[in-house]
Formats: sequence, C-alpha cells, structure tokens
Amino acid sequence: MRFFLIFNRKIFNLKLAQTAFDGIKSLNVIQSQVFDQAYNTLNNLLICAPTGAGKTNIALLTILRTIRDNRTKNGKINKNAFKVFLS
Repeated sequence: MRFFLIFNRKIFNLKLAQTAFDGIKSLNVIQSQVFDQAYNTLNNLLICAPTGAGKTNIALLTILRTIRDNRTKNGKINKNAFKVFLS
C-alpha cells in the first residue's frame, strides 16, 4: 500500500511516513493547514492548539522532512547530518 497525501492539488508520496503514521487514514484540520510548511519548508513554526489537536504529529512531519532531506542516494539515513530534539 502506498501512502499519498493530496494538498493544494499537489500529490506527495509519503512512503517514509508510512510506518510513522501507521493506522492514520488522514490528517486532521490543524495538521492539514500546516502540512505544506511542516513537510516542505525549513520555516520555523509556532503551533498553538488545544491538547489532543495533533501538535505532536506536526512535529513528527518536520522530523520526517529532516530524515527525508538527509538520506544518501541509496536511501540510507545520514545520521551525522542532523539532531532531533522533541520536548
């Protein structure tokens, strides 16, 4: 099964996200609103939303973007190229 997301008429192949978002069929409203910024840019984000609104999954999208952007041509993750801190 392939995991695709359609956002703003663009189709994103999120194969990397398949295991991270296993069991999630779609993004919620807040996640959908910030998806493009979280997954496709290096812009800073300030997300203010109630508990349970999906902020952690938004943070996960940024981590997945970092991993995606730091893979070698053969698909291995260059672990020395970045650090992830989640608090």
